[in-house]
This record gives sequence, C-alpha cells and structure tokens, in this order.
Amino acid sequence: MKSGNFCITGHNYKKDNMFYDLINLEIGDEFYLLDNKNGKYSYTIYDIYKVKPKNLECLNQETDGKRIVTLITCVNYSNTRLIIKGVEKGT
Repeated sequence: MKSGNFCITGHNYKKDNMFYDLINLEIGDEFYLLDNKNGKYSYTIYDIYKVKPKNLECLNQETDGKRIVTLITCVNYSNTRLIIKGVEKGT
C-alpha cells in the first residue's frame, strides 16, 4: 500500500451506517478500515478540528511517507466540517 491521505466523507445522520458518532471520538482513539484483499488496517487519531466548508487543506497529500486517513462530516447544520485524522499503526 502506498503512503498518502485517504479521505472519506460521510453524512452526519443518526443512523448506524453514517458518521453521526464521529463527534464522540478523541485524540488517541483507534478506528479500523477493512478490505477484502488485505484485511484490517488500524489507525490512531492524532488530530481533530473543524473548518469552514470551502477549506480543503485536510485533503493535502503531503504525509511525510505515512499512511493517513481523513474522516470528514458536516456539523453545525452544515456550516462547519469536522475533520478527524488518523495515522496507520506501525507507520
């Protein structure tokens, strides 16, 4: 797998398959991504912040050779974006 910033966006609806609970995550928490080929990837949250919708800096691909996942959802009635960044464990 290559290094970079894998960005995932999701709606903030109160449903099991949405990003509703992202607001409860904290720095140091872990989350996982699964795929059918390689299995489970573990990430540790290292940054959480909010931005205005037109701020796209969180999509930056400069990661110093690390594999990063950025989770993005709306908060504050879509006036703000919640950004959660995790780094793959072991990188």
